[in-house]
Amino acid sequence: MSQVRYANLPVVGPTGTGSHSKCQWACGDDCAKEVPNHSANETFADVVGRTVSRRSLLKGGLGAAMVVSGVLSSTERALAAPGTNGADGRHGGETLGFTPIAPSTADDVEVPEGYDWDVIASWGDPVVAGAPAFDFHNQTARKQALQFGYNCDWTALYPPRRNGPRTEVGLLWVNHEYTDPGLMFPDYVEGAPTKQQVDIELAAHGGSVLKVNRERGKSSALLA
Repeated sequence: MSQVRYANLPVVGPTGTGSHSKCQWACGDDCAKEVPNHSANETFADVVGRTVSRRSLLKGGLGAAMVVSGVLSSTERALAAPGTNGADGRHGGETLGFTPIAPSTADDVEVPEGYDWDVIASWGDPVVAGAPAFDFHNQTARKQALQFGYNCDWTALYPPRRNGPRTEVGLLWVNHEYTDPGLMFPDYVEGAPTKQQVDIELAAHGGSVLKVNRERGKSSALLA
């Protein structure tokens, strides 16, 4: 049975969010690869075909056309539209009131005018007292378990308690979504990782909870 490759829906307008190196190291060029599933399992189209008749599909043709039309133009509109703070004022909260940045393909961190950014923690930084200093060429799973993990995905800041004494110390949760062994190990061979490399990757997954202190507008991590 020959492998059937299904094309994705076309997207109109610019879609790039950075350089090719960003795609390469962020997800391994996943969207440029062949379909990984070579099994004989039925596709989603087969499942839909069993439950949606041609007649019912024609009845809903206008709605389907509107959906596809929206897909074709939504990206371009999203890139051109200014950002909003999403507040409706019903809860009496104040908004940040910043001016959104323009769409950009620069492979850099960009913030609105009047704002600044700084690094609180990097991969391998100690997260507990007594953790060893990061050594790129001499990493182990045991060291990694005491250090900041790889890849900062979902992040949440838990501010100081509102009902207690107000301090400038809060908790920062960072989700370490995935690892990129091609960047983590100088001698990594794709498809043939060593046991030590796999153990380090596992230790670099998960999440880190940092105690952060804010002083003079800058935040820094405090070791537990």
